[in-house]
Amino acid sequence: MRVSRSNTPSIFRVKKQRNFVAIDKSFLNDASLSCKAKGLLAFFLSKPDDWEFRLSEIRRNFKDGKESIRKGIEELQKAGYVKKVKLRGTKGKFDGVRYLIYETPYLSEVHPQSDFPTSGKPKADNPAAENPSLLNNDITRILRIVQTRVKIYPSGEKTTSLRKLQV
Repeated sequence: MRVSRSNTPSIFRVKKQRNFVAIDKSFLNDASLSCKAKGLLAFFLSKPDDWEFRLSEIRRNFKDGKESIRKGIEELQKAGYVKKVKLRGTKGKFDGVRYLIYETPYLSEVHPQSDFPTSGKPKADNPAAENPSLLNNDITRILRIVQTRVKIYPSGEKTTSLRKLQV
């Protein structure tokens, strides 16, 4: 089979009719995560929302050993994708752990660490001048959105500009 750069796809997909999951793929592009951590998080996010994760159950689905999986979970904890909660029984004694899985890091603005507002004044930094690169699986119709810029003037008046460019 002769392959050229211009006419042959690199990825061969199947038509999704069953046995698939829809997830936010931001974590897959998180350079701070190892392949192991990304694989574990993809596995976790493929389960129903009420799934209870047990280390023994996770191990049955991976070739990795107990310590390897534990290290991957610790990595996800440090990055804010997994929260480990200690469970207490009726008499207050330790009754195991529960893993809470976050599609985006709970340490981020989307899922703040605390339910209480932060003290002090909000940051008044200028937003980044560059637009972040957009990723799209459909390369035939890439839509570039130019960042919305909001300027607040001393009088309290706001101006907003938004442009969409079709590439």
